Amino acid sequence: SITSYVTDSFRSTDAQPDPIRFDVEDRLYNQDVLYTFGDGGSSLEGLVGLNMNQRIQDARATGATRAATNTTSQAAFADLSWRFAPGLTALAGGRLHRNRDTRDQVSLLTPGSTHYEKTETVLLPKVGLLWDLDARNTLGATLRDGYNAGGGSVNFFTGAPYQYESERVRTIEAVYRTRSADDRIA
Repeated sequence: SITSYVTDSFRSTDAQPDPIRFDVEDRLYNQDVLYTFGDGGSSLEGLVGLNMNQRIQDARATGATRAATNTTSQAAFADLSWRFAPGLTALAGGRLHRNRDTRDQVSLLTPGSTHYEKTETVLLPKVGLLWDLDARNTLGATLRDGYNAGGGSVNFFTGAPYQYESERVRTIEAVYRTRSADDRIA
């Protein structure tokens, strides 16, 4: 189990030429529960886990805008490798991810505000193949999906609220890995 709490505070420096000063408080709570299996010599190895986190952010831009954001997410995930033939390993995994985002923002320059709230659940799969060329060299490729949550805000020059959709990305990675004879450099 991995538990973390992070708090960040950052403020603009008085020496900056821009008249708008930022003051941001950010708190992140995260909990991962992991179960790993396989011993490095097993044909099937990997991990499965659960993740829960919450991010709370209060942001102020002096004279321009004020925003409060609360994002929570939960996920179940797995990352597996299966050595199905000598020198060949199949990779499979995925993440079932639920994201809830709530944001309230007010423009202080022009009248305008927004309340944004959205919950999304996405499945993010991963597949791949590794080929051991010899004891020290491996070629491989993976295909995986990624996700960036959508959101909402207010244009603090016009006061108009706007929203943007979530994004999905598909990544293809090619891998070449080599290890030194004593496994000290990989």
